[in-house]
Amino acid sequence: MSGSSCILITPADLDIHLPVLKKQYENIQKVSEDPIVLNLQYLTAVQRRNLIESRIPFLSLPYQVYLPFWGCFFTNRFNTQRENKGMTAAAQLVYLHMFYRGTTVSATHKEICEALGLSKAGGTRAIQVLDDFGLIEQIQECTRQKIILVPESLNKAIKVMNSPIQKILYLRSAPALIPHMFGGIRALSMKSMIAAETYDGSIVFSRGKARTIPAELQITADEFKDLGGIPSEVWGYDPFLLSRDNSVDDISLLLTLQDNDDERIQKELDKIRSRYGLII
Repeated sequence: MSGSSCILITPADLDIHLPVLKKQYENIQKVSEDPIVLNLQYLTAVQRRNLIESRIPFLSLPYQVYLPFWGCFFTNRFNTQRENKGMTAAAQLVYLHMFYRGTTVSATHKEICEALGLSKAGGTRAIQVLDDFGLIEQIQECTRQKIILVPESLNKAIKVMNSPIQKILYLRSAPALIPHMFGGIRALSMKSMIAAETYDGSIVFSRGKARTIPAELQITADEFKDLGGIPSEVWGYDPFLLSRDNSVDDISLLLTLQDNDDERIQKELDKIRSRYGLII
């Protein structure tokens, strides 16, 4: 346009998270003489605001154009991707349980239910979800039906996994008699060189354990901002079932922090991604 040009880049993975996309944009811009523009099929109002604040040019035609070197055009309409609910919490728990055991290790329906405390019906539904996503194979061994993960399925699975966090609670102090684990940036600091501040000290409970937290320990978000306290995460599955130390498992931690905009955190998460063969 008017003798100048730019380069449009389109993510191959439409489900790519914004912090990862921004990092890739910056890497490409470093080696390009022309301005780089994100060409996005789907965009939300929150994503638009974030990109504008970051001064990253983008197109999401026909409703959104942000080319500060040429011109801008915005409307109140967006191309929003149809919501994909992905895995249920129980299916995600089953998948991660199998994954950490090893992708070549098989287990029966009964063994999975007993290990994870699932009812027979709950285990059946979770396994059906994994089967629908093409993440498991069901094999016949003698008279027993066994489940095994599809080899190298984690890159496929991670796209339909959700953050296990279902609710955030704020506490005056950690309950002494209720088992909990460390999550969030506190957990990441235990696995990396990231330093955690006092307010980063997330502790994690399962839904069942969260119900037993005394009401007098719970405070509002405003009280937490004014007086401090401990942020806690209530997970859709029991974190103790997937980790053997006092911090949550790697993949669940990655899912809780993958939308964090802090570049230092994303670099440490990239190390976790690399460790498990995930695409960065």
